[in-house]
Amino acid sequence: MSVNYRNEILAQLAETYYKFLTLLDYYDEYFMVGIKEGKSKFLSNLNIYLACKNILNSKNNKYYTTDFVTEKALHQLMKEDHKHLIYEHIIPKQRFIQSICENLASKGELKQEFVFNQLNKYLWTATVTKAEDYLLSRTKMPNVWDTSNLLSRYEAANITLIEHDKSYLLN
Repeated sequence: MSVNYRNEILAQLAETYYKFLTLLDYYDEYFMVGIKEGKSKFLSNLNIYLACKNILNSKNNKYYTTDFVTEKALHQLMKEDHKHLIYEHIIPKQRFIQSICENLASKGELKQEFVFNQLNKYLWTATVTKAEDYLLSRTKMPNVWDTSNLLSRYEAANITLIEHDKSYLLN
């Protein structure tokens, strides 16, 4: 995905996520319990939808929309074999995006620009195989993570990610 598409997607995502978070009634216990799963899935679902709309021949499949991919996963994608693939957030979105934005929104302090900046910094995705995801699931973000090396968790799990060049979708 070109930088232009990423910025367009993030701008729309930031605008819509900001709107969503600022409309929630944080003081209504029952409402917040009922919307819990929706809050958790909102970013991922909208990001996938927007990416599919902007990537030619994405086949409306989230695995084709990711920013990074492993060699094994890429070979499967090129054969249109989606078995045993996982759509993964490189940086845990709950910890580095959602919790922070929800906390600010609940206090009436959230700004759309802040949401965009968080998304731009931390919303990166990868397609990996289930076997690679198993290795990854045993590896957490390093406790002393410098917040700049996006791939540190993957490096710790000995998984190599490459930029997801989607030119094969043009065939």
